[in-house]
Amino acid sequence: MPSVYDFLDKFYGARTLAQDKVVASGATYAQVVGNNPRRIMLLIVNRGDSEVEIATTRNPDTGQAVLLTPKGGSMALNARDDGALVSYDFYARSVTGATNNLYVVETTLQ
Repeated sequence: MPSVYDFLDKFYGARTLAQDKVVASGATYAQVVGNNPRRIMLLIVNRGDSEVEIATTRNPDTGQAVLLTPKGGSMALNARDDGALVSYDFYARSVTGATNNLYVVETTLQ
């Protein structure tokens, strides 16, 4: 019986691997994931109690970050819809300075 892994192997033409982790964000921008040209999907979920900004640089200009709401705000990227953006570095900081945990799932080509 075919599985989701068979579908992904056929769709992307290669094996894929999904890995998850928790990253803490605080008052200053910290790296969530590094640049990875083999990344095809990325999910970042704010599990904390305050808003978190996500940016592709450690020092973004005002308005150059995605705002994730508390307790479940998320950002999902995939190579098919978002192109090379999914492979970029991503950084996060808490708007209030409080520590927020981010749940991160990264899928890469193997």
